[in-house]
Amino acid sequence: MGTDLKNGASQGVSLSAKLIGVAAFLFLVVGLLAGVVFLTFQHIENLLETSVGQDIRENIENAGILKELSTVFADAALVSSTFYRNEELLLNKGQDLISRARSIESKSSSTALKDPLGEYTIRMQEVIDNCSRINRILRRADTLEKEIEQSLTSLERTVTDKKVAQ
Repeated sequence: MGTDLKNGASQGVSLSAKLIGVAAFLFLVVGLLAGVVFLTFQHIENLLETSVGQDIRENIENAGILKELSTVFADAALVSSTFYRNEELLLNKGQDLISRARSIESKSSSTALKDPLGEYTIRMQEVIDNCSRINRILRRADTLEKEIEQSLTSLERTVTDKKVAQ
């Protein structure tokens, strides 16, 4: 029986050692999992900070661009409604609008905004050129009207002089 106790005791120690070994292994696995989860969360946090920070910066930039763009639109509407027979306003404000639109286009980092804005700038230049053409035509019409008026006045004098001479 003495040997049985020895064998039992040695098996008990062996079983205890095995349990401690398994517990240590599980502790190590749980620790590794916790470390991986911690590192993963840290990586996710860094990605979110970068992504959200970049999105916020882009939104702020876009808000500034849209504010500038809305003033360009408002000024373009003003110029298009007041250009009539006002070449100086058209020339000064028109070129200012074009340069501001180009400036906004160069500031924008969004290709979704750059391409339409470039097209808008081209079309705005065409409108300004057409408005200038209209003003030139109006000036020419005014000149022709004055010439016709002078010719009619001269004709009237001539007819009057001829009638008086008869």
